[in-house]
Amino acid sequence: MNKALLSGNFGTNTTRGDSYDQSLLKDLLINRNIASPKGQIETGNIDLYSRPQTKNLDNSTSTVRSMSFSPQKGVEVVIPTLIGKKIVSDEEAIKHYFKTGEHLGKFKTPQSAIDYAQALHEQQQQLYGL
Repeated sequence: MNKALLSGNFGTNTTRGDSYDQSLLKDLLINRNIASPKGQIETGNIDLYSRPQTKNLDNSTSTVRSMSFSPQKGVEVVIPTLIGKKIVSDEEAIKHYFKTGEHLGKFKTPQSAIDYAQALHEQQQQLYGL
């Protein structure tokens, strides 16, 4: 099983409310080339407008924590490891995926999944002002 982990732990220098301008997100998705990333097989089915936030032990905030794994040859699935407001283990995240089908995107290669996860991490950081 191929696994890649990308964590988004950001300092909380800016405080923002829970509602975000949908046109801002759309602009970010298009400008960051997240709308149609290279190697994507299937678009994710998780609402990117309302990602959960959790405080870390170092007082930073996490909004995007993800990993990817390969449930079958030629498919790399990016899934969150921040579920609800709880950071979960890789194993718990995979179980959650198989139980719910929730994912951030499916890709042809691990590298395509990593590239997307990094772009998503940066987009979410900008969106949430962290």
